[in-house]
Amino acid sequence: MELKKDLLEGIHSIELLNRVGESLILTDDELNITWFNECAGDLLNTVAPHMNLEDADSFMGMNLKSFHRADQIRIIEHGPLPYTSTIHLFQTFSAHIVVDRLPESRGYILTWKDVTDYENELLSGRKLMEELYTPIIGTMIDHTFLAAITGFLSEQRIEHMTGKLLSFAGANQAEYILFDFSEMYSVPDEAVIDKLEQLVQALNLMGTEAICVGLKPGMARQMISRGYGLSIKAFPSFKQGMGYVLKNLGYTLVKS
Repeated sequence: MELKKDLLEGIHSIELLNRVGESLILTDDELNITWFNECAGDLLNTVAPHMNLEDADSFMGMNLKSFHRADQIRIIEHGPLPYTSTIHLFQTFSAHIVVDRLPESRGYILTWKDVTDYENELLSGRKLMEELYTPIIGTMIDHTFLAAITGFLSEQRIEHMTGKLLSFAGANQAEYILFDFSEMYSVPDEAVIDKLEQLVQALNLMGTEAICVGLKPGMARQMISRGYGLSIKAFPSFKQGMGYVLKNLGYTLVKS
């Protein structure tokens, strides 16, 4: 598309760069900051107190090596460019950056977008999903709980689940926890089965008996192949698992 010759007539470069809705930072060839637009100034004013600096102007002349790892600096200096990355500062800020050369090798230009709020929302959502992954539900019997395992059981998920269940069992004096695998999508790998066995043993040491219900044939075979089939009580359904608990506690169901 052809640009009209008079479109940018009379517009100063700095005025134009300040209208850009991104933080722009210019450096010289040695990566020392030489200029930034107003949007970048607002961002740097937020960062300044964490570096014991007064304000954004204190960043003038500062080298990018103060913000970037050595491997990132090597890419900036030797290419390939443009270089895109995400940096984390002071365990507080996250920024998505794009670095490229200025025309005629006059230095570098950085586009710096603050994504702290976005990443915090992602982290919050991830934590919420982890909580929803393994809901712990009380049953009609005191100190007896149901842990519903749905979807795909990964190593990361079972590590989170282990911490959550051990804390819950201790805090609630759990005597029985029924693991319901009836809604699992796929057979977990050997590493996951190993971690599951470790969770069962840890619960046993705490005085909590783990009971598996709803195991699919594939997962049952995987557990047997790892030698864990005889170390845990298992039942086809939640109803039968609860029947085992009731019998152990000396309860009898009577039809009215």
